[in-house]
Amino acid sequence: MSAPLAEETIRDSLREVIDPEIGINIVDLGLIYEIELATDDEADGHDVSVTMTLTTPGCPAGPQILQQVKQVVEAVPGVRSMDLDLTFSPLWNEEMLSEDVRWILGR
Repeated sequence: MSAPLAEETIRDSLREVIDPEIGINIVDLGLIYEIELATDDEADGHDVSVTMTLTTPGCPAGPQILQQVKQVVEAVPGVRSMDLDLTFSPLWNEEMLSEDVRWILGR
């Protein structure tokens, strides 16, 4: 029997998605706002909802990043379906960076 799917499992998988313009994963960039797991019947899998943003509304890498997010989450064992909600409220800013990324970028 496999371990139950957890939000942290999804978050860890999303670290595989790298913003090609910045070269840092989208989790540490602070682009992931919320991850929700819904289960009607665990044997059937989980419905996962990810709410995220991009660094700017006109981000040229946006379509590529969104496609990768969907692919990575859907590949996680135990995920039945995936819903992606893109929002720009609140707008992303550098305060959302992880401490590690701030240190790397010297901020």
